[in-house]
Amino acid sequence: MSPAGRYASTSAWTWGRLLRIGVVAFGLLALLDVALLGEEQRIVRDGRAGLVRNADGRNMMEACLRTLHEGGGPGTVVMVGASVTFGANLDPIEALPAQLSARLAERDPSYSVVNCAVPGGNSRSPLPVTTAFSRNPDALLLIEVMVPVFAARDTGPLPPWSEQEVALLELASPVQRAWLEQGGHWPSLRDRIEAQLTERVRAYWRLYRLRGPLWIDEELMPNQLVWTLRREVATAGFLPKRFHGQTTNVGRLPWREAYTGGQRPAGSQRIHAPVVALSQRDLSGLLLVARSSAEAGVPVALYEIPLNLPFQREFGLMSDEEIARLARVRAMLRERIAREGLPWIDAPVLPDEAFLDRAHLTPQGSRAFAARLAPAVEEILARTRGAAVPHAAVP
Repeated sequence: MSPAGRYASTSAWTWGRLLRIGVVAFGLLALLDVALLGEEQRIVRDGRAGLVRNADGRNMMEACLRTLHEGGGPGTVVMVGASVTFGANLDPIEALPAQLSARLAERDPSYSVVNCAVPGGNSRSPLPVTTAFSRNPDALLLIEVMVPVFAARDTGPLPPWSEQEVALLELASPVQRAWLEQGGHWPSLRDRIEAQLTERVRAYWRLYRLRGPLWIDEELMPNQLVWTLRREVATAGFLPKRFHGQTTNVGRLPWREAYTGGQRPAGSQRIHAPVVALSQRDLSGLLLVARSSAEAGVPVALYEIPLNLPFQREFGLMSDEEIARLARVRAMLRERIAREGLPWIDAPVLPDEAFLDRAHLTPQGSRAFAARLAPAVEEILARTRGAAVPHAAVP
């Protein structure tokens, strides 16, 4: 046989060779999955203490999903919201859910808080959490309320559900599903099929389940990838020293220390209140979340996020007239929530050093907020144990 023929026979990709490569690859993945067992147990344990966040953005992290699927127990509080609750630019232990969990556990070790907040979330984002409650109810659902979100304004379409969110929506009770279909929130057949396939992979492949919490950059939000890239470039010192809230305030400085020497925040830090009216879409989403949670037997409480109005005034982002409009929008929202019989926890007044920007918190601000929030949550938990859960009406 010629040298060329011998080379061709030894280098051909035969079915036998491909099978051996596949067996070796499968074996390595299986070993890696076994090696990750301890890490998964740690993530779930820490997640139930509020110490783990949705590291891969809109897809909820494994500890949150595990709690929702299995039920966290009679003392589990689930917190939902957007980036302030998530803890943007904070270490997990500094974020509001972890701080609140520690304070509640000091008084009663059976209490724990799970961080299911989604950066960039909207008023309907918690719906998948409430449908999961229909199988395994928890003690309390705490919903973040950022008042400017509920001011009437021009808005784009809602983002589509992620596959993990669709999988949770499919746990809905018949009543919850009817409400979701009526409101146009029920996922399409195609989305449900894709979610089921993904859920099967998630159930049997530990590395896939943990892909978010194991990611090298726990702050990565794929749907807002520019934030991650800009933060990394700023950290490396290749950007001018401008600060855009949590995106490039890499020193986590209180805003009066960060914005010096003529530096100004980006226009995205402006709070908008164009008219004195409530956004019916956002109000409907919020009340549907409360109604769906009540249907599952889980009481709801709303906690207001403090706003940094001195920041708005300092940089001319809002006029006094706009701030007055925002106060009237808040009063309208507060009154509507009171009519529904839902508990509302007022935002605390925090000092300048508690804020990074218009609303995101420094570690000190997160601790202060948790200290004010804990007594109110304890009172609500004591009051709701054994009490009937009120239903909210959806406009």
